[in-house]
This record gives sequence, C-alpha cells and structure tokens, in this order.
Amino acid sequence: MTFRIIPDPRHPLGGHALLTTDEGQSTGNGQLTIRRSYDGRYLGASGWQLAKATLGPLASASNGLILGPDVVRHVDEFDNLEISFEGGSTGSVVWPGNVLPPPDEARGGGLGGGVTEPVPDIPVVATGATEAEDKGDPPPVEAPPASRRGTYLVLALVVVVLAIAAALYVLRDDFARTRTAEIGLECSDDAVTDVTETGMLLEWVERCGTAQGVTPQTRLWVVERLIGETPEALVIMGRWYDPAVEAGSSPFERPAIEIAARYYAEAATAGVDGAQDLLDDACGRLDAGNFMQNEAITLYCGGGQ
Repeated sequence: MTFRIIPDPRHPLGGHALLTTDEGQSTGNGQLTIRRSYDGRYLGASGWQLAKATLGPLASASNGLILGPDVVRHVDEFDNLEISFEGGSTGSVVWPGNVLPPPDEARGGGLGGGVTEPVPDIPVVATGATEAEDKGDPPPVEAPPASRRGTYLVLALVVVVLAIAAALYVLRDDFARTRTAEIGLECSDDAVTDVTETGMLLEWVERCGTAQGVTPQTRLWVVERLIGETPEALVIMGRWYDPAVEAGSSPFERPAIEIAARYYAEAATAGVDGAQDLLDDACGRLDAGNFMQNEAITLYCGGGQ
C-alpha cells in the first residue's frame, strides 16, 4: 500500500498533517500503529516506546486522515515509518521535511514578554531655551571619554582567559587518551555501562561501532545519547544512513541518502571537521527525480527541482 504525508492546508502554522492513501485502499476503522523503521519503536500516547501501541480512531478529511499535534511533534523529517491500519492495509512512508511542528513548540522559550501596559507620552520641549536654562541652572557637564587603560585591561583579561581555556582543552585530550588506555574500551554490550560512567562514549563508538560483540541496538543507543552531547555523533549517524559509506555496519534496516545528508548538514553547521566534504559528496549522489531526495537537495544542498 502506498502512503503519502502532506501538510494540512487548514493549519498553515503547522502541527497537523494529512495521511493520504491510494484511491480505493482501506484505512479500516481509522485506528493504526506507527512504527519507526530504524529502531523498531512504536508511537504511543507519550512518545516512542518499545511496546506496540494503537492510535486513533483518527478523524478523516476528504483527502485523508488527520494527524494532529500528538503525532506530528514526535516525528522528525525523513523518518522512515511503517504504518498498519487495524482491519485495513499496511505500508511505509518517509516523513517529509515540509510538515511544521506544532506552533507552541516552534515558539519554545517564548518572545511574548515585554511591556504590557501603555507607555505614557513624553512631553516634547519646544525649540528654544530648555527648562534648565529657564531656571538658570548650569548646563550639564559632559562626561570625559572613557580611559583607554580600562579597554586594554579588558583585552588583556580576555587573552588570559582564552589561553587558559586552550591549555585546559589540551589537558582534557591528554586525560581522555590516558583514560582510554586505562579502561581498555572493551567492545561488548556489557562494557557500555562502564564507558558511560567515564565519559568515553565517543571513543568507544569510534573503536567498537562495528565490533562483532556489539549489537545494533546498543550502537544506536550510544550514538543517540551522544548526539545531545557532541556534534561528532551526527557524522556517525550520517555514515550509518549513507549507503556508500558504512551501510554494512549500519544498525538501520535500510540506508537513506537523504537522511545521511541531513545529519551531515547539521554536523557541518556545528563545525565538525570533514562534515562539509561528506555533505558535498552526498549532495552529488542525491537524485532530483526522487521526491524525498529532491527535498533534501532543497534543504541541505542549496537547490532543488
């Protein structure tokens, strides 16, 4: 069965999408399960979970079923989803990049603060003598220009702070290499707990990401945890999605060059060394005739057709 996800035109601010199907294909009673292909998790009431969960029944529109904010907020662009209708059909779909998140999330943090009461009008002094001059008060004394000595002291302090930060960065790398040698970085699922406690997850993935003693689920769990801590993990995720790089060791069932381009682009924006080269190479392999890949060209490669 062929599915397609499009933005709901009745909600231009986002948070809603339409799930469309081929004409004549049954959607059952509107109840369905949504499964994320790369980790096998199901979408439930509070997000992605291991246990199977049923959603719905969903409200319907003339051209499909309505996916509201409870679904949209949990799905990332280019996620590969497997959808099964209760008493209906089963198929797969790639979540497009043009479905906006719910407006309340898009405005996270809020910019609604500020003055809530009217500001009183400030009287304008007529051209001519000022109020101070009318009263015979002395004219205001202009403050002398700030001393350059203070500026030089601030610059010197900045230089010292940067030097200390650079020294600490070097020492951190030396410490990391020492700790790597001490703990041995055993390549097994059981070693992940020890590695997590020592803060050596990135080194462990780089050494053990393709080892026989590590299951795909463990590799994926480690990298997903790392993405929130270091942008280098974005490159690892992109390589796993890239069919021309590390598809053989990938924990994902199917490679997706358009998703690889997304992770490369995020890593390049974060300044990861080599990420831009990986993105340029992926952009050269994207097919403009493929809908989802053309979306990736538009979003990450500066073009589209």
